[in-house]
Amino acid sequence: TFLPVNSSAVNRFQGERPSIHNFHGDESLSLFDLNLTYFLKDIFRKSKFRDSQLTSILNTLRQIDTVVLLPTGAGKSFIYQLSGLLMPGITIVIDPIVSLMEDQVSGLQNYGIDKAISLHSSKDLNLKLERVSKGEFHFIFHAPERLQSISFREKLMTLSQSTMINLAVIDEAHCVSEWGHDFRPAYLNVSRNIRSFCADRNRMPPPILSLTGTASRSVLRDVLIDLGIDQDNEESVIRPESFDRNELNFYVALCEPTYAESLLKGALDNLPEKFSIPSTNFFAPAQENTFSGIVFVPHGRGNLGVNNTRDLVMDVTHEECNIYSGTNPFKNSGGDWESRKRLEVREFKENKISTLVSTKAYGMGIDKPNIRYTIHYGIPSSIESFYQEAGRAGRNRDIAHCGIIFSE
Repeated sequence: TFLPVNSSAVNRFQGERPSIHNFHGDESLSLFDLNLTYFLKDIFRKSKFRDSQLTSILNTLRQIDTVVLLPTGAGKSFIYQLSGLLMPGITIVIDPIVSLMEDQVSGLQNYGIDKAISLHSSKDLNLKLERVSKGEFHFIFHAPERLQSISFREKLMTLSQSTMINLAVIDEAHCVSEWGHDFRPAYLNVSRNIRSFCADRNRMPPPILSLTGTASRSVLRDVLIDLGIDQDNEESVIRPESFDRNELNFYVALCEPTYAESLLKGALDNLPEKFSIPSTNFFAPAQENTFSGIVFVPHGRGNLGVNNTRDLVMDVTHEECNIYSGTNPFKNSGGDWESRKRLEVREFKENKISTLVSTKAYGMGIDKPNIRYTIHYGIPSSIESFYQEAGRAGRNRDIAHCGIIFSE
């Protein structure tokens, strides 16, 4: 029942940590498929599970620490959302960036699940932490650095003694390897902190579910080691039959630096022809039928920054274009960039604006089904980064085009 006020509903569960013990391969799989599909339809309005979703959910219900490798758009979020709702207690989700936390909370709210909170801001933090410790939320989203905070650790320990933390999720788990050894060392302590501060009264920690859309062999090995997941257990890693996404079409454009701007304009100008759509209204917002697109740039400021590139995009599209970057791209600007960038992203997600120019700070795991093209204006940091960022497109399985414009 929806109420015009925030109601306080305290979550309490102090029994044994439940687990499926009588699992017998394919025979059990078909039975659980039938039963779990009921909840999938009833809660999330999906008709059936996608590749590897069911196996991943059953791993969490069997209390198996798992790394799930599924391509972007394969529905990794449903794995922890459904698992967390089926098990008594509270689910914590560790996300690398604020936009992803906010997107996941918004996604849950769209399904009528409003007991979710994102702890990314200092505003009313003490009040939020107090509500967390009382068990008022089913899903708690936060950055890995939050687990380094003594006050948050205390709240987690209080929570874990009065109810159960049923699942610990590391979303975009490749960040453990790619960022943990570099500029976000908190990732290297995530597993240790979860097992120390999220254990129940019997000192049993919650299962760890690691989700990623891209991981080379070396990155996967890092993730398994750094998160303390058993490498010898064949069930601890779930892979798809293929990472291929036939709906994505790739192209690369090599240019001299002098002509980069012209090549970007040409790439945008050619998009209507690629989709066999008249150019007159191609870039105009049209609700869910909008041909949304992201132009990725390497920097917030400068010639290859979001502001200059937005001007180029608007020159071709003759439509408004929004921008996003982690830090304020406006030099000597005292404005509230945090509020503005959230507004710009919300307008893009709600199809009020068709094109977003962004650094890689936006997009990781974002669920916007009608992105039909991405353009990297400058070469990405790695093949994995490119495939993941390009994978923002085509989540609804419609044809999409993903290009790179670069100069040697």
